[in-house]
Amino acid sequence: FTKVNVNPQDVVSGNAKVILSILWRLIVTFQMSQQNQSNNASSSAVAMKREAKKHLLNWVSAKTGAQVFDCDRSFDDGALFCLLVHAYDNSLLDVNRVTQDARNNLEM
Repeated sequence: FTKVNVNPQDVVSGNAKVILSILWRLIVTFQMSQQNQSNNASSSAVAMKREAKKHLLNWVSAKTGAQVFDCDRSFDDGALFCLLVHAYDNSLLDVNRVTQDARNNLEM
């Protein structure tokens, strides 16, 4: 488990970047290690992380119906995040207002 520079105040104040980083590391560490144990395979940490990313991107694509290329470019304008939120609770935002404009998507 890689060290994350986390201040408890970050979690209490709802710092999304820190919280998502912690969740990502937990997913990669425990989910992928369980999968490897069940497959009785030994993979490097880099390979496990790559595989976890691939599964995560496929999951987001399946939930949103959108093409997802990576964790950076695909989420830049917030549109994909809005579509993901909408997929779970369509009452939270009007998906017809989602655009390529990051500011617009942030303010929804």
